[in-house]
Amino acid sequence: MIKSTNRISRRLVLSSGAVVMGLPFLDAMLRPGQSHAQANQVAQRFVSFYTPGGTLLENWRPTGTETAWEFKPMLAPLTPFKAKINMIDALDMSVAIDDGVGVGHHHCRGTAGVLTGHALNGQFADGPSIDQLIADELSKTHPSPFKSLEFATGWGTGIGNNAAHSSNQINMAGNDMPLTPATDPLSTFNRIFGDLKKPAAGPMPGTDQVSLSLRVLDSVARQYTAAAAQVGYADRMKLEQHLALVSEARKKAEEVGNSTCGAPVVDQNPASYKVADATREEILAGGGKPDAQSDKNVKSGELVPKIGDVMTDMLVAALGCGLTNVASMQWGDSEAKFLLNFLKDSDGMPFKDHHHGYQHDRGFQAGSLEIIYNFYAQKLASLLGKLDAIQEANGMTLLDNAAVLAISELQKPDTHSRNDMPFLLAGKAGGKLTSGRYMMIPGPRQPHNHLLLAICQLYGYQGTVVGHADYSKGVLAGLA
Repeated sequence: MIKSTNRISRRLVLSSGAVVMGLPFLDAMLRPGQSHAQANQVAQRFVSFYTPGGTLLENWRPTGTETAWEFKPMLAPLTPFKAKINMIDALDMSVAIDDGVGVGHHHCRGTAGVLTGHALNGQFADGPSIDQLIADELSKTHPSPFKSLEFATGWGTGIGNNAAHSSNQINMAGNDMPLTPATDPLSTFNRIFGDLKKPAAGPMPGTDQVSLSLRVLDSVARQYTAAAAQVGYADRMKLEQHLALVSEARKKAEEVGNSTCGAPVVDQNPASYKVADATREEILAGGGKPDAQSDKNVKSGELVPKIGDVMTDMLVAALGCGLTNVASMQWGDSEAKFLLNFLKDSDGMPFKDHHHGYQHDRGFQAGSLEIIYNFYAQKLASLLGKLDAIQEANGMTLLDNAAVLAISELQKPDTHSRNDMPFLLAGKAGGKLTSGRYMMIPGPRQPHNHLLLAICQLYGYQGTVVGHADYSKGVLAGLA
């Protein structure tokens, strides 16, 4: 390990397009006790992607073997990213199954436990979710303005009624400490991107960012002589080689009219995001009972795709700009009582009910559920595509530098089973995660806490337990 007791500063000088350039890492730049490998590292990211109501397991499970497999039609939108995906099968959410452990409704116990590994003993889970454990680790080496960001669409339409509730809360800072997701696009945009200079439309982040990049590159070149005088022969040789790269970077920056970093273009009209209650006629058309407790909070679903896409754009931009390293996206709460009139059934007619209705409120309707789960697969594919389109300084994409965990609160929608949970893990976690596999976990049965611990360890987590200690007795082998 190379170490240094005398430091000079290093300027990170260009975040424009696919070019990131600064002074090379020199022996004299290292903090005492810090290795060269540690210093020269792009931040890993973590994203959780939640969709409600489980899955159709036989349609979720791929065909083939561990390394030679194919998606079935329900998840076909994910095919372009198969080489960067692990399908993880045959884990149980034991902490949300076993009698005598936790309380609450099936959906609520699932939302409480899926990211935390903890039981539901009150209003919320008994401990933190892994996104917060990971955020704690990343903040040690790659601090960011936001420790984590939580986004949602179609949230709070069930019994939670647009407030934090055990039915809709998957992100937890700690015991009884819910992290409520953002649901309003405009306030979320202003909170995250309000300080960024941006044009109203067109290329991002615009000429201001490129001009800044050019000025800093020029500054790097001017500082060469001063820096060279402070270092030894080996470092001076590195600087000479690097000056040629700085010159090339400046040339590229002049040609750049776009960037991976910048505020997304967001419709600024508040009316574009105003979600209405479903009308009595709409609920009756779906077989609901407007005066009944189960349907009293049903919302119109027309804006759910638009709001979800806007939230996804903001999530990706926040990660790409280094505003956060950890983010979550919720496509609804666990009951998802927004009308799915933006989807069409096998006859080409708009859906007339909400997701929960197709699960079991009006009977188990597998054909409609397959269409719903295919829609969510499209949205996951959209997220993965946007992450994979961003090139980073280490030559990898943002998706390569991330792990994206797709989850639900249960497995079988009509029985609320939480055995054989459907876990999908995309990305490569900065090269630490082996991907492109269908992992049927062999017996004896393992609790999903072992997967949560394995993911945390990809980010440097040193603990040996995640979640309820009775269900965290080991780590899932084979991810790294």
